[in-house]
Amino acid sequence: MRHSVLLVLLFLMMPAALAESRTLGPDGVVGTWYAIPSGGLMDRIGRVFREPRLDTLQIDKNLSVRFERFFGDGQTQVLTATPSAVQFQDDLMIVTFERPPLRARLVATGWQSGGTRLLLGQLYLYDNDGLFNGYAITFRP
Repeated sequence: MRHSVLLVLLFLMMPAALAESRTLGPDGVVGTWYAIPSGGLMDRIGRVFREPRLDTLQIDKNLSVRFERFFGDGQTQVLTATPSAVQFQDDLMIVTFERPPLRARLVATGWQSGGTRLLLGQLYLYDNDGLFNGYAITFRP
């Protein structure tokens, strides 16, 4: 019986193991990406009463970037970056947003496996005194 269960589990896992995965480069990150909600308790409770707007990352073919951040109090922050503010180092995409006195830097990498694509990153926030905050953020198309 144990061997039968093991064989069934291995058979069910085979498509995932055979799926070709790859790291996203400059062409693979182009498009509109939506932040995946954290899934914490307050986030889940909030979704019962309203559908929250998801942070949106728009990357154009020329690699210009627009990042809209939505806050719980209804405020929106829009950060933009020109193609010259976007760098790739191996599999890492580094986007620097300048909006004085705020400066933000998104460091992200992405992958694709089958029909699934994700961008995994960290957003760092700076002011005139230097780094003051940062948070992990994950996007899906």
